[in-house]
Amino acid sequence: MKKILTLLAFLLTAAPAFSQISMKIMLNQEAYLQYEPVYVRVSMRNMSAHALAFGESKGLQGTLSFDIYPGGKNALRIPPKVKDVLPSMTGVILQPGAVRQFTFLLSKFYDIRHLGPLSVKAVVSHPQLPTSYESNMVHCNIVPGKKVWGPVTVGVPDTGMLSVDSTAPAGKIKTRNYSIVSYFTGTVTAYALVIDDDERIYKVRRVGFDLGSELKPKCEVDFLSRLNVMIAVTNEVFAYYQFNVDGGLERKKIYMKTSTTPTLVHDKDTGIVMPAGGREARRDIDYEEIKELPFTEDMFNEKSRDLPSGIDGEESLLRSIRQRIEEPDQNRK
Repeated sequence: MKKILTLLAFLLTAAPAFSQISMKIMLNQEAYLQYEPVYVRVSMRNMSAHALAFGESKGLQGTLSFDIYPGGKNALRIPPKVKDVLPSMTGVILQPGAVRQFTFLLSKFYDIRHLGPLSVKAVVSHPQLPTSYESNMVHCNIVPGKKVWGPVTVGVPDTGMLSVDSTAPAGKIKTRNYSIVSYFTGTVTAYALVIDDDERIYKVRRVGFDLGSELKPKCEVDFLSRLNVMIAVTNEVFAYYQFNVDGGLERKKIYMKTSTTPTLVHDKDTGIVMPAGGREARRDIDYEEIKELPFTEDMFNEKSRDLPSGIDGEESLLRSIRQRIEEPDQNRK
């Protein structure tokens, strides 16, 4: 009897050390394109009888960090990009029994751009906890991708004022490269836009999915060095994107296939690129389940905008080109 009571007392005192916090992490892909933003979702459950608060005072300065190993757990752990700079948990309060989910941009805090496999787990510590707690280990691969279009080199538009001194030597024109690459995420083959130069990567962002060799994205660069992309979302629905040299989304429209297929037309005289063929689609009428399509606002985390009319006469030129497309010259042989 004495032995049973001793064992029970041991279990009661030891249990909190193993069950205070329960954590699980998830990655949304099995493979990521090199330099692509990598997000991780952390699910945290407070299994103690007390609220756990993360604050700025010394007694509340809990931390959430990640153990990341290239090539497996036996490899050297990747340190944070900046020492002691970790995802912030300040202001989070975990009530007893509560479950909270957090999403972090993992690639913001850790250098995970190197090609190859990665293993990741989360670690939480807090002054009020008897020990640190670890999540499950998840695995992914960082892949190079396969070139589908490009690279095409463009000049970076000069947004500054012209020099008053006309005798001053002109500076070298800065250039950047546009490329479209494909890669397998583990479930689908995705297309991504890569913008770079000889020194750095400016943007990597997904633009759609591979629906077959006959529906590859169509790309054209206009007179302002903007990349215009027409890409199939389904066999009937197409998305038109216009990106600037920084990767910002300048324009977005959705088109439906009719007797003609949406495409891009490049007017070589003006340098203007515009969509042609098909017709503009109606949200919730021509296409549904918006959240599952790759052209939703959430994917880009920004609001697209249409260019205002009258800028450098661009709208009038667009109307002129569209008229030439829709009403061909009757005298043309």
